[in-house]
Order: sequence, then structure tokens, then C-alpha cells
Amino acid sequence: MTPSTWTSPRGLETDDGDRITAVHVAWRIAVALLLVLAAGPLRSDGAARGAASEPRAATLVLLTDNKFGARCLDGSPPGYYLRAAPWEGITTWHIHFPGGGWCATKRECGWRARRLLGGTTMWPPTNNVTWAQNRFGGILSSSGEANPSFAQWHLAMPVYCDGGGYAGTAGQVAVGGGRVVYMDGSRIVGAILEDLLTNRALSTATTVLISGTSAGGLPVMRLCDALAALLPRASVKCLLDGAFFPVTPASERWRCFFPQYALPLASSPFFIVNPAFDKVSLFIGNQLPNITNPVACLKRIVRSQTNVLASLQSRLFRPVPEGKAGWCTERECSAAQSTAAAVYSSILSIVQSKKGFGAFVPVGLVAHSTVTSPLWNSMKVAGTPMLLAVARWVASGNTGHPLLYT
Repeated sequence: MTPSTWTSPRGLETDDGDRITAVHVAWRIAVALLLVLAAGPLRSDGAARGAASEPRAATLVLLTDNKFGARCLDGSPPGYYLRAAPWEGITTWHIHFPGGGWCATKRECGWRARRLLGGTTMWPPTNNVTWAQNRFGGILSSSGEANPSFAQWHLAMPVYCDGGGYAGTAGQVAVGGGRVVYMDGSRIVGAILEDLLTNRALSTATTVLISGTSAGGLPVMRLCDALAALLPRASVKCLLDGAFFPVTPASERWRCFFPQYALPLASSPFFIVNPAFDKVSLFIGNQLPNITNPVACLKRIVRSQTNVLASLQSRLFRPVPEGKAGWCTERECSAAQSTAAAVYSSILSIVQSKKGFGAFVPVGLVAHSTVTSPLWNSMKVAGTPMLLAVARWVASGNTGHPLLYT
């Protein structure tokens, strides 16, 4: 399904080279008014609001005395980066949960606690140019050129420092050698949300977009309906970026961690951005073991398909030499095709069955997280750029037909 495209009106030429028609005049006035409205009302200093599209810094807010008693893995206070809208009166908010994997054992969590993703001590108080390029790209950018739809929204980005997909409630845990870590992910989310609602005017929001990349998708699934209930007058929508993992949980109680099981139960609208050939999810089930260059392997699979969608259904592939570095064996190629087909089918089934949902699924792309990368304003599906697909969905109603880009 390809959404309809807008074409510009024709027949607005001059009559005889000197005299301009009334239609032409009206059209030019309308365009001028639209440009003025897009820039926004003039501020007291005479500068148009559109000038506020210059890059703006985000500041780290540390929640040292939060009532939840939440701590990062290493015991440091949790926090989030806050970038306020460029002028007063804006009531649109974007909350983004970054990913970064997770730790699955005490030993792994002890190791992680001493790294960047284990606390807030290594994170800068404000984002400098290099940091902004790495952490605040794509849909998080404050550049009106790179991110025209969301650059001027309030932005809050939690520091991912709990190692458990923002879901832990175990508190202090001994990891050996006299060391402890703190599994407080759920409490961290609670502390951040309370601060945003109480001290940062999130409670007055009219539109809220909650997004999450990879492991950051888990708190989005948990928060979306809850925040919508807290803000009944606001439009709350949620976006998952690279958060689909083709895994069958060992126990029923873990199913809520995976969108293929959780999203059918959601009441709030979701938009899913997920390449069918996700280079991270393909390794979760060990579909591509012992490959020297797995990304090159996946790219070869994509290139070898003359009809990608048909191949996902029939698992067509070209055999490649066994054991050659960076290439896939026939078994590995087949496993990757099966996994991609499962991801694609799962997303398609969810979106088509839920009103207000949407998806952007580039089948011929090997990637993982995309909305915070340069792909945000360059990747197209069915001729539609990713940033435009997301913007259309955010602006649409909550009960309309699904917007599906595949």
C-alpha cells in the first residue's frame, strides 16, 4: 500500500507575459501566507520563530533525590537529557528511550556497571558537537533541515544505565568480589516521568511521541497506554525502532517483553520502524553463527534477490561458496530468509489488525536502529522518506486506516 502523493497545481502562467492572472496572484498570496505561518508569529525581538531551527544543546538532568530511590547499575543517580522547545507556548513533546543491549548475568552486569551504559558519571552535562552527532541524530536532531517535523518539540532522552531494558525492580544485587549493582530500571523510568510531569510541564502537553530504539522499545510498550491515561487531553503516540526480535520466550511471563506479543494488546497507536533484515535480531537466535563478516553476508542475501517480497515468502536465494569469509552458506542464508519473513509477517499482521497503527519496513535494507541515524531523512520505501512517513502518522487520527510502507 503506497500512500497517495500530492502534486502541485498547474496552469498558473501569465496571460500575455506582462499581466498576471487573478488566480496567479491568489496563489502567490496563499504561498506567502503559508510560509509566514510555517515560520510562526514574530517574537518580541522581531525574529521569526523559524530562525530557532539552529542547533540547540540538551542538558543532563540528574535525579539525585528522587523519591523512588532509583539508581543506575553503578549506584550513580539516574538522569535524562532535556532540550526545551525554542520558545514558550509549545506543548508538543518527544520522549526517546535509547537502546544499548542488556546484561544477562551478574558477571555481565558487574562489567557493564563500570562502562558508559552503567551509570551517569561518564555522560557530559551538555551535548557538544561530536556528542550531538552521535547521540542526537535523525528524529532527535534540533536542526530544522534534518528534522523538520520534530526539531522544535521539547525533547527528553533518558540515560540508559540500568542494563535491563528499563525494567528492573530487584534493587541492590551482589555480583561477587564484594561488589554490588542496582537493578532499578523500572524505578528510573518512574523517577524520570514524575520529574517531567511535575517540574517540566509535560502535564500540559497536547501531543506526546514516545519512541524507543532496540532495548529502548521495552519501556515504550509499558508506558504508552499508562501515559495516555495520565494525559487524557493529549494525543499520545508511540514508535518502536528496531525493537522486533524473532524470539520465542522460554516462559509465558516473558512474552510482554516482545512487541509481537505485547502490541496486539495495546490501546494507543504505535508506529513500527524495522528493517526485515535487522542485522542485530538475526543473531539473537543464532541464525548466522561463525561468520567473519555477518553484515556483508546479509547484504549479499539482499542483493541476490530479484524480487525481495517474493523471496521472503518462497525463501529463494543463490547458493554461495561454503566457508568463504563474509559469505553465507546455504543453511545460513535460508535461516536469515526465514527470520526476515517472520519479522515481516509479524509486523504486517499487527499493523493491519489495529486502527491507528503504522509501519515502515524497508525489506531490502540491512540495518538495526534507523530513526536516529542519517537514514532518517534519506531512506525511502515506496518513494516515501522515513521522516515523512512518521510525520504523516503522527499527524493522522488514532482510529484511521493503518499507514503501511513496505
